[in-house]
Amino acid sequence: SLTIRDAASLLNLNDIKPLTQLRELRLSGATQLTSLEPLRELTALETLDLGDSFHISNYAALYELPQLKRLRISNGWQAGRTIPELTLLPALEELECDAGALPQLAHCRKLKKLTLFLSHIGSETDFSGLSRLSELEELELNVESASQNMEKLYAFRELPKLRKVTFGCGQGTLPLHAFPAVTELTVLGETTEMGGGSSELRILAATGEDAPALERLSVFAFGAVRFEGYRSMTLRELCLGSCGIDSLSFT
Repeated sequence: SLTIRDAASLLNLNDIKPLTQLRELRLSGATQLTSLEPLRELTALETLDLGDSFHISNYAALYELPQLKRLRISNGWQAGRTIPELTLLPALEELECDAGALPQLAHCRKLKKLTLFLSHIGSETDFSGLSRLSELEELELNVESASQNMEKLYAFRELPKLRKVTFGCGQGTLPLHAFPAVTELTVLGETTEMGGGSSELRILAATGEDAPALERLSVFAFGAVRFEGYRSMTLRELCLGSCGIDSLSFT
């Protein structure tokens, strides 16, 4: 395992070419790096974290890594970076990416864990391809605003193995109808300087049978939480943390 932090002066990866048995490589702050070509020799590599290496334009070496299972090509909300051809990574099981990768995700059939960053869920947002990820077990979806077009999340209903979901949003509505097989759901708001949250979260059940498998629900950093239409016979644990809640209602 090799971790290189604060690598702002790193121009290339030539020095790690001899590490042919390396299995994990994590880069932090490599903002001047433009090519991954030396990684072509690291055929045992299973985990690659590129984080905030925003200027990489040459990903060709990735397609020569037959064991690559975990890939991080996002650092939160940074947009505009070049996206590798994910369809050429057949062993990929875990991926962190932004909206630019959405069109390719339908072909990542072996994905078990997906972390996705979106600025918003707009009318143009298309999650339909994700419904083909039949092996997906864990999803982390981070959205700056989740106040519109939440019916787009219904594509996740088709995921038979999805059990754990983490949903990060500044404010908005979470439709439980989208997660019939999920057993653990965590919702993360935006933390204020005082440590809690100030916005409102609506947890919406369209029918009394929504989220029938849900056992654990955790909500953090919201000023108000409203449960609308939710009636559960399976929920075992409800955790409300760092909320500073001045309003909690079940209707």
